[in-house]
Amino acid sequence: MPTRRSLAGPAITRDVAPSARSLAWIALAAGLSAATAGIVAYVPAALVLPALSVLMVAAGFAIAAGGCVAGWRTGHGGLQAWDIAGALVFLGFAAAMLANDGDALSLLAQIETHGLAAYLR
Repeated sequence: MPTRRSLAGPAITRDVAPSARSLAWIALAAGLSAATAGIVAYVPAALVLPALSVLMVAAGFAIAAGGCVAGWRTGHGGLQAWDIAGALVFLGFAAAMLANDGDALSLLAQIETHGLAAYLR
């Protein structure tokens, strides 16, 4: 008689102590959070979403490029770097689509004529 196997696959044991990989993800999340807070605090309101879009897309592409260079493969286990990179790029494109292009372009034109120092908070 065949034995019954779980659909989830073999049992996965997890260590209690965080590994170096999870600490790297925590550091990356803290860095992105600090960059986001800096953008929100110092960039004019019309340029916040375009700046966040550039930040998220660049971070997503950097993670994907780093994973490709490091030899990480897709489809091995749970949450992978590819999932995080894809989510960041998706959120970056969503932020770009939500941005008000007219306000951002007019502010960029004003910054070009008057200088950047007049618009930083």
